Amino acid sequence: MTISRVASTIHYFDFTTNTDHVVPGNQLDLLSDIAGSRIAFTEVRADGEHVIVYDIASQASTIFPGAGKSNPSIGGNLVAFEDRSFLPGNQSEISLYDLSTGTVTRLTNDTLFDKNPLSAPLAMLWYGRNVRLTVLAVTSTLPLGLRRGSSLTEL
Repeated sequence: MTISRVASTIHYFDFTTNTDHVVPGNQLDLLSDIAGSRIAFTEVRADGEHVIVYDIASQASTIFPGAGKSNPSIGGNLVAFEDRSFLPGNQSEISLYDLSTGTVTRLTNDTLFDKNPLSAPLAMLWYGRNVRLTVLAVTSTLPLGLRRGSSLTEL
């Protein structure tokens, strides 16, 4: 029996030089997002999924600590991602990585399947869902630190 592996790479195009570039990875890279000169993506490794941020300008990569992290969204120095490192199984929480400090902050701690974070320099949005409840939550990040904002609930 032959097992084949399909390569999955992240590319970016430099319009100044009219060239295509491949983001350094292990060819099991997916779910990318870009802000400024930074590209956030998921890399699949033997121990699970990892979030990595590649800086085009410095050509340096930042690998978030631990496995079970995927689907990043980057805005400014903040990267939101689905974090499955807290609970067993496929339960997903939302965490936030601050590139300027290297700290991870857990934003959700509930039984909902929190997913699809969207990050911007001053706001965070994600979607949580279980069988009967849908929650849309917004978190604002201010210079003084993280603070929870408003939430909308649909029954």
